[in-house]
Amino acid sequence: MNRPGADRTILCTRCRHTDAPCHPGFELIRRLRAAMDAAGDAVGDRFEVSGTAAVTGCTRACTVAYRGSRGAMFLFGDVDPDADIDALVATARTKGQGWGDAGGGLVEPGSPVCEQAPAAVLVLERTDAVLQ
Repeated sequence: MNRPGADRTILCTRCRHTDAPCHPGFELIRRLRAAMDAAGDAVGDRFEVSGTAAVTGCTRACTVAYRGSRGAMFLFGDVDPDADIDALVATARTKGQGWGDAGGGLVEPGSPVCEQAPAAVLVLERTDAVLQ
């Protein structure tokens, strides 16, 4: 049986609308990870789920895009429901280059990049370590 490891945060930007991390998005990713862990060996290493969801519980409602697998979880806040998730993931894998500084800084409001960039980005990577 696959034993759950620990997730480490690879990239977490502050939402440009709230100037805070996307807490509803983090909760969605947490629940997705818990469901995948509960499925055990029924969910193989090649299993992947992605889509969009309308989230509430914040100062404003928005659509988030997500992709999850045993290896990594991605969340992109306030995106178009028809957003190209593959392109979002590819950009996130470069740690946000093109969305602001690689350290997770905010995109300059009014800049051309701001119109296409997610309002917030969260990337978690699964490690083999088990938290004690």
